Amino acid sequence: MILFFVLLLVLVGFALQKWMIVHGLQGVQSTYRPEENIVDAGEVFFILIEIENRCKWPIPYVKVKMYFDGDIQVMESALRFAKESGQGGGSVETSVWMRPGQQVELKIPVKISGRGRYVLSHPNLFGGDFLGLCETRREVAIFREVIAAPKSLPEQKIQELMGSFLGDISVRRYLYEDPLMTAGYREYTGREPMKQIDWKQSAHSRTLMVKEYDHTVEPVLTVLLNIETDYSGTDYRQKERNLEVCYCLARSVCEELENKGIKYVFCTNGKQAGAAGDFHMVREGLGHRHFLKILECLGRGLYEAAFSREKLLEFAKGELSKGVVLITPFREDFEQCLEFRHLQQEIGENLLLLYGCEIDGGEDCDLDARS
Repeated sequence: MILFFVLLLVLVGFALQKWMIVHGLQGVQSTYRPEENIVDAGEVFFILIEIENRCKWPIPYVKVKMYFDGDIQVMESALRFAKESGQGGGSVETSVWMRPGQQVELKIPVKISGRGRYVLSHPNLFGGDFLGLCETRREVAIFREVIAAPKSLPEQKIQELMGSFLGDISVRRYLYEDPLMTAGYREYTGREPMKQIDWKQSAHSRTLMVKEYDHTVEPVLTVLLNIETDYSGTDYRQKERNLEVCYCLARSVCEELENKGIKYVFCTNGKQAGAAGDFHMVREGLGHRHFLKILECLGRGLYEAAFSREKLLEFAKGELSKGVVLITPFREDFEQCLEFRHLQQEIGENLLLLYGCEIDGGEDCDLDARS
């Protein structure tokens, strides 16, 4: 009788072993995502892994393992295994016991040192068998990416570069006419555009009359970031450094406009890593969501131009009377550009040129970017 009972236990054990090997992760659902899709380079953020047991029975063993390459640094509090070099990367793993219907959220603190687009590796789930002899593995195959935005230049530096220019813009905000608010009419002088002529008033007065508008429209600036350069030197690291400073400079300029409450348009001709469609321009706006779109554009930016600097200048034509901030790596980039000369003639003092080669970003703009 005892022998029969022992044999029964052995058979039940082998049956459970076989079932657990096949169904060890059945009913276990998992997903993962970065805490934020757009982060600041050098700042700590979390990778969130969510696990749910949808079975009606407990699962005694579920292990999660996720690998990070050298570009993503795992904080020591979560690091189980690091590369021998100790320069970032490594894998994080942990195991949990789950009740029926239980949900578990794991937080992995990580940091990205340089600007760029980073695709996360897929975490793996491991389910144990009844006897603990082997594991069942399943990959959580969901595409996730993180965009690391460029760092900002020191606030004092950007105020020195833009102080007088923004001061003039603020004064001129009352000099722009609002075409939706008619204040009156006056005689046509020949300097006004034809579309401004009011033909009904002209017929009444038997002379050409134009509308006078109220002056209440706030200025809208255009921020242009040029990546195409004619740099012919052999020091390519210096070229890349100047390009990286330009990305930092573009972020700092947009931040300053946000702080001043000045609406702006942003456009760059830099290629966008992993972007679908036309991702080179962010339309007129202001506020946190508008700024996040620009940070994503700057974070995805590469060191190659998607189109020419001449085409980039075309985006400024609609805002010539408002002001243009043009950021470029070297002073020589637009010396032979005919479109740039036309822009200078038309916009005059409303044009601010900023050169990456003349900005000392120091540690704020390094060459750790993935471009």
